[in-house]
Amino acid sequence: MERAINISNLPFNFDIEQVMKRELIKSIYEAMAILYERDKYLIHDGNSSDSKEENHVSEMAVVFQFGSYLKDILAKNKMFAVYDIDTEYNKNIRDEKLVADGSIRGKRPDLIIHKRGTNKHNLLIAEFKGWWNNSQSAVNEDKDKIKLFMYKDVAEEYRYEYTYGLFVMFGKEKSEMEWFEDGTAPTAL
Repeated sequence: MERAINISNLPFNFDIEQVMKRELIKSIYEAMAILYERDKYLIHDGNSSDSKEENHVSEMAVVFQFGSYLKDILAKNKMFAVYDIDTEYNKNIRDEKLVADGSIRGKRPDLIIHKRGTNKHNLLIAEFKGWWNNSQSAVNEDKDKIKLFMYKDVAEEYRYEYTYGLFVMFGKEKSEMEWFEDGTAPTAL
């Protein structure tokens, strides 16, 4: 004889959003570890004797490689099956991406996890900086961009409502990451 289980009496609270967040963060860490293991040369080749002349590739090349690892990892998890991962994505459905303050009109996020053709499934906006481009003004601009793309209280043509934001500073040996959530201050990951 089968018995129905009343899950409300179980000793845990299953929150799909929390599970999804945890899996996303875990996947980000895994992709970052692979990037530093396989492609550290892109971030820092370590062969220069003059610290001002140390070699690296462009930020976009590093972000692309990170995104490819993240895509492979997320593809293994059915929870993320609906999502696309894009770098330098410049469209809001069919129009140019704009934000309400006009200061970054037409700017493209470095990496996004979303569903193309709609703003109903905008999961993550991520901005990246390399150790070679870490001026405080550039870092602040990227963090402001994340907040603007997450902001919900604007006209519909400026509303993307990304659930999460991520700022990554590529260091020579490891990255530093800050996590943004709706209405919260950034926290270190």
